Amino acid sequence: MQSATLSRDELLTTKLPQLSFEGSAIYAPSSNHFGYDPAISNGGQFSGQIVARQSVYDGGIRNIRANQIGVDIDLRAKEYRLAERDLRYAVKQAFIEVLRSGEEIQLGAESVGQLTDYLEKVKQLSGGGNASYTDLLKTKVQLSNAEISYEKSRESSSLAKYTLAELLGGTIGHSLHRRRHVE
Repeated sequence: MQSATLSRDELLTTKLPQLSFEGSAIYAPSSNHFGYDPAISNGGQFSGQIVARQSVYDGGIRNIRANQIGVDIDLRAKEYRLAERDLRYAVKQAFIEVLRSGEEIQLGAESVGQLTDYLEKVKQLSGGGNASYTDLLKTKVQLSNAEISYEKSRESSSLAKYTLAELLGGTIGHSLHRRRHVE
């Protein structure tokens, strides 16, 4: 966007008259050789020349270039707004994912705690003969699945925090703490 703006500024400065000057000087001293007449040249010849050039017509190229630069500036501005909107959306989405995964961790921890307590009760009941061995195995399998789900939730939360921190351009703890106070 800055490049297009600078190109426009350059084009505006070329709208002013562009003059170029050229100068030269010639000195031909008198000589006894053929070609110089001391009566005419008075002992030599001096000459000077100044040339000024200005373009009269550019064929409309300046207007075409101005239109092209204007379109480039509009395009860059729209791309900037689009990128800004996409970044804002990505940050919101990552923040929501951090919150969601945090809640999932809490639920997983509760589930593991409840299943651990239930396993102890099933062990007691099984020891007393009121629960079968399959009930004990089912509870152990459910507890193992809950622990695996809990670990996956923790990994998902860590990934979400890293993603959010990357989008915010800071460290994990500082970015999340600052973001919660902003929201």
